[in-house]
Amino acid sequence: MTYGFNTDVRAGDELFHVQTEPCTRPAPAIETTIFQGGIVQFLERAPLSSPAQAEQLRAQHAAVIAQLQAGNLRGRGPALEIEAALEAGDLTLRLRRESAAVPQCQLWVRVQEDGRAAPEVLLPVSPDGLARVRLPAGGAVICVRASSGLSRGEKTWRIWRGD
Repeated sequence: MTYGFNTDVRAGDELFHVQTEPCTRPAPAIETTIFQGGIVQFLERAPLSSPAQAEQLRAQHAAVIAQLQAGNLRGRGPALEIEAALEAGDLTLRLRRESAAVPQCQLWVRVQEDGRAAPEVLLPVSPDGLARVRLPAGGAVICVRASSGLSRGEKTWRIWRGD
């Protein structure tokens, strides 16, 4: 009898754990869960077709792994929220995920002054999900893009300063 499958999967430079198993509540189904750092990133349930349980488990497990490795599950994790507070010329960014701390977060920021094109730079994020951006005198358009596991978030602010 097959009870389930567990596989560690590398997708890009991130490591995930994929677990597929039968479950009986609320109705018989096959459940595949993707974890990263012990936090659920993705869950797929499919009705269980009893006679072919082992093959259905194997097929669903392989299909979810293939989607993960192909990048098709990006942005399907828990919502990643980006909050901002303006303090003395700095924009403090806070990253939060629904129902979980923010693990292994990456944050890209583009600061555009006077409508000029600007490069996107990777910004350091503290373990508690905080980052700071220095605003230019007069203000700017701030574009922020964040990722954590399969979670994604993006925000843009237009900030004017009267220094």
